[in-house]
Parts: sequence; structure tokens; C-alpha cells
Amino acid sequence: MSIQVSTSPSSPQSPGSALTPKRDYPLSRSPGSNKIRALFTPGVSKYQGPSVYRFKQRTKTGKEFRYVGKTVRSFKTRIREHCSVAKHHPKQSSLAAAIHDGPEGFVVGVIAVFPKKDDRSLSQAERRCIQKKNTIAQGFNSRNGGGGGVSQPKEKGSGSVEKVVEILRKGFEPPKEYPFTYRKGRLSHTLPRTLSSKRSQLYAIIRTIASKKIYYIGYTSTELRKRISSHLSHSRSLRKAPNNRVYKDLAQHPKQMSFAVLDTSLFPGVPVSVLEKAFIQYYRETAEVYNKTQGGNGGWRVCE
Repeated sequence: MSIQVSTSPSSPQSPGSALTPKRDYPLSRSPGSNKIRALFTPGVSKYQGPSVYRFKQRTKTGKEFRYVGKTVRSFKTRIREHCSVAKHHPKQSSLAAAIHDGPEGFVVGVIAVFPKKDDRSLSQAERRCIQKKNTIAQGFNSRNGGGGGVSQPKEKGSGSVEKVVEILRKGFEPPKEYPFTYRKGRLSHTLPRTLSSKRSQLYAIIRTIASKKIYYIGYTSTELRKRISSHLSHSRSLRKAPNNRVYKDLAQHPKQMSFAVLDTSLFPGVPVSVLEKAFIQYYRETAEVYNKTQGGNGGWRVCE
């Protein structure tokens, strides 16, 4: 079916050949609260019905990556959902992770509007836009469209858990460990500032008992120092997680505990959810792990 370009409010407006919205709305992170939001203008209120929208990221090197989506609700509501997911659940998709790491590099706009819930036309328009800009191979879409929602990149090929574990088995160099220490009567980390300020990192909390090691593998989208501080705060008050083995060991055996940042440079482009699962599986084979789940879902559950 061919969707005709029209500015009439009773007809759909199809995506142009360049897939360029009439107006782009930049994304921003609010200082202090870290809230991610789109800087909408009053004119956005006209997009109340079904539409196809496009996120565009321009990197510091000038490269551009896109994501095409559809919604049957208001455009403003849908984009706010994307921003909320990016802040609170960045591992949910590659788009969410990228927005979380640098919202200022993104703009978003509407490229096609529809007067009613014509799901067939809406889905066809979404597919056309995804295909035209090849946003699966060169963007954030993980499927051809038409189904709705943002899905995780498929775990297959060189980006599968099994493949990552296979590479780790061939000679993964153990990460540098930074011991915990007491400062002013409180347990603290010894990470250098260049590491402690980093975001979106896989890390390990490690207990060493003679030649035996036990690992907790985690991911943080915030700065490492904030994530460590959160762990240490919980270890000082076990009321919130009385059966958490990591917090108990931090409290009772601090001299045996250390922190490490996991090097993922060998796996460019592999989703962090896949890497987290792979490292947990690798350390489960070669040592012992605190993790109770397989990882990759953002949960914090530890063997009890």
C-alpha cells in the first residue's frame, strides 16, 4: 500500500524521502536529578494520535545512528517512556543504553502521522522507514518493525553468551583488584578517580580466601563510585538485605574483599546484558560466584 503525503489533518502524512521530521526535539539530562527528558515545545501537543517517530544520534566523530518506532498514543507520552527506561533500565535495549550514556547527542521527531488507529498502515510505514535507513544494521532497531516495542539485540553469532565465554576461556587476563580500606572509621574503596567517575561499567566484587576467589558480577549505569557507595551503605545496615552474602562478607571480612572493573574492550558492540551473563558463566566455571541469577536483567540477587 502506498501512503500519500498530505498536510490535511484527515489524511496520514507519510515519511519523506530523507526521513526528516518537520521538527526535532533535543534530549537533555537535568542537572542534579539526572532525569532524562526531551525539550518539547508547545507545538508537540498536535501529535496526539498514531504516529511513526525517529530518534537520531550524532556521535562526537560525526557518525549518525537512528531508531524508528511507532505509537498509537501521543508522541509526547511515548518519548517520555523511552527517557524513563533510559534512566532507570538502560540494559533493556541498545537504544536505552545509548540515551542513558549521552542524551545530549540525541534528537527525536515525528516522521509520519495517522488520523486513526490504522495499525496496518502504521506498521507498514514503520517498516518502510526502518528499511530505508537500514536502522537494524546501522542503528538501534533490532527487528523489521510492525510488532511494536523495543527488543533486545539477538544473542547469536559473535555477540552470543557462548561466544563471549569461549573467548574468555582462551586467556582472559584477571582484572586489577582494588582493596577496600577504612577511612574515618568507614569502609571505603581505593579506586583511582579516573575509574571511579566512569559510567556504564561491568564490575566485580571479589572475596579472596587463600587461593580461592568468590565473585559478584554487576553492571552500573551510574558512576562507579556511587554504585560502590551504595553497596557499602547496605553492608553497614543489613536490615534491608539480611541474607545478602556480599553485604555480609563486606561487613565481616573487609580485608578479604576487593573491587575490580572488568575489561570489555574485546567485545565491541556486544550488549552489556550479554556480557554480564557471559562473565557470570565464566566465573561460575573457573571459580565461585555470589550471583544467584544468570544476569542480564538488572536484578540484584545473591546466593543466600
